[in-house]
Amino acid sequence: MKTQLTHSPRSHRVSFNSIIRIGMLFALIALIGIPLFSSSSESSWGRTSKDGNSKAVPATDSSRADSKQNPVFAPQQLFNPLLPTTSFPLMMPQATPTPSIATFDGTGGTCGAAKVEFNLGQEVCATATATGGSAARRRITWQDPEGFVRQSTAITTDPQSDQFTIPNTPTSTLSNGQVVNNLGNWRVNLVGRSLVTYATFVVKDPANATADLSVTKIAPSNSQQVAAGSNGSFDIYVQNGGPDDAASVTVTDHVPNNTTFVAMIQTSPPQTPNPTEPALAGLFSM
Repeated sequence: MKTQLTHSPRSHRVSFNSIIRIGMLFALIALIGIPLFSSSSESSWGRTSKDGNSKAVPATDSSRADSKQNPVFAPQQLFNPLLPTTSFPLMMPQATPTPSIATFDGTGGTCGAAKVEFNLGQEVCATATATGGSAARRRITWQDPEGFVRQSTAITTDPQSDQFTIPNTPTSTLSNGQVVNNLGNWRVNLVGRSLVTYATFVVKDPANATADLSVTKIAPSNSQQVAAGSNGSFDIYVQNGGPDDAASVTVTDHVPNNTTFVAMIQTSPPQTPNPTEPALAGLFSM
């Protein structure tokens, strides 16, 4: 009886798959081993002379000992230095701009020169920067000297300007019937869920100059109780709420009984007055 050998296709597939796996294993070993071998051989044999030429010098025992004690695995040793490399700049965080708001002459419906003093009936322009745009959900509000908001405008751009017309009368009657003052220090605010920033400006009546004076006298903590024969002191504060300057102001303070006046030091007017605060000129007398 004659028999004929038959070849199983399945056995060929198994052998072919095994060859592929073995080939991939050798390729992986070569991929890992060749760069390591080149870097180690360069550190052991490659010495650079002073003129920049590379010379092959056998590694000494001391160099072998150093290489064993202080192995260095620099990232560049795993790459071919002849191949081009790509560098990526550091992504530095950008500074967030600080929101600000300022007032300007609003004559003609546009922002003119910077301005902080206005008269009744004039136009004020305010410009806010770094507003955050419409996504920030902020507003520009105009607040009178008594704290009432007279106008509110939603922020839609960055930067954004807003116009406000000052009432032409010294007082106004609100919708709730309350009479409020239009003279004095106003504020224009940039607000979101809370106050972001603000600017102040003063409103005056050119036909009727007005000053609002107040005097406060206090005793410092070291003068709350003064023993007989010792000195005590008092602090006197004089403030002008404006909106106009006050001239020829005299403050008279009476010396308490059984005491003797020693000295007085006047620290006003301040060296750098606030441009939105009215000036105070005059003398103190005791």
